[in-house]
Amino acid sequence: MSLDEAKEEAEAVIDSAEMLLDTFPGEGKTARELQGKITELEQEVQDPDSERSLRKLINDVKELMDELEDQGMESDPMGPGMEEGMDDGMGGPQEPEDDMPPF
Repeated sequence: MSLDEAKEEAEAVIDSAEMLLDTFPGEGKTARELQGKITELEQEVQDPDSERSLRKLINDVKELMDELEDQGMESDPMGPGMEEGMDDGMGGPQEPEDDMPPF
């Protein structure tokens, strides 16, 4: 891959990582590490030392994203992707089972 392609991938990874931080907000160690690596990657995209250094940072960010997702799923069992069984069969949300009207 060329340096330009690595830059494009880095920008896409940065966007994904930022969205992930929005999805799984927190002040945990992994979230802080990910934020730091995002900053490093943004700086590297602006002034890359080499394709290799850019690739290493991309891989570091991806690994931290995976860790953060795993931690988020463990702490929130109803997190993203777990809503499949929560509809009424018609694609809408389930209604409460009591006879109280909605407010």
